[in-house]
Amino acid sequence: IALISALNAQQGTDNTAKGFLNKDDIVTAKLTMSEAVNVTGSPTLKLLIGSTTVNATYNPNESGDDALVFSYTIRQGENDGKGISIPLNALTLPSGSSITDLPGNNAVISSAAFTNNPAFKVDTLIARPSITEVGGSDKLVTTAANDKLVKGTAEAGSTLTIKAGDTILANDIAVDSKGAWIYTLSDDNIDTLKQGANKSITATAEDLAGNISDASTPFLFTVATEPPSPPQITKAGRDDQHVISTATGGNLISGT
Repeated sequence: IALISALNAQQGTDNTAKGFLNKDDIVTAKLTMSEAVNVTGSPTLKLLIGSTTVNATYNPNESGDDALVFSYTIRQGENDGKGISIPLNALTLPSGSSITDLPGNNAVISSAAFTNNPAFKVDTLIARPSITEVGGSDKLVTTAANDKLVKGTAEAGSTLTIKAGDTILANDIAVDSKGAWIYTLSDDNIDTLKQGANKSITATAEDLAGNISDASTPFLFTVATEPPSPPQITKAGRDDQHVISTATGGNLISGT
């Protein structure tokens, strides 16, 4: 018995090339008999995905004289970080099914177990990433290099997209093997965000299997990369003639 392919149901591409299977990918397994056989009914072949046993269905159109082909469609929520395995005595004959040789003798359907195949890892889930820091502990983005850093966590090996609202600030940000990531805001990013308080960004992650996460919780911060406006003197002295005197209020200067 051998796992032979895993096709993306939408694109028709062989997902064994990337080693990760996702929801709706079709896993195909082939059981080779010692001689040509006749098959009636709907035999099934057990596959082990993580700790869950599933049944691959017999595909007569793909099968040959001594080769029985079975297929199974990956479902949402199924995961196996080590790869799909095949348990002991995986072939099952439901009521009304049979496998015989050409003279009519019943086939021996016992088989050995096959360990996890790392080319057939299953990943249908991805956790939502988080943004843990923007602009340092004071959440203040300035012209200083360290104040332009955005940091967070996500699934190891995934890539991130950072957005301000619907505007993409950056994509393809790599997440390291420990699940950490860091990005430096560019001058164009800061121009997009504009000066001021209560700025907000979010992050989404995509893993190697193609799963895309929900957006992270928005992170609020302040952009202060421009100098403040110069002060304005609006009044000097106690009257509109701006005369400084020793009279009460005559020595006051006010402004904005």
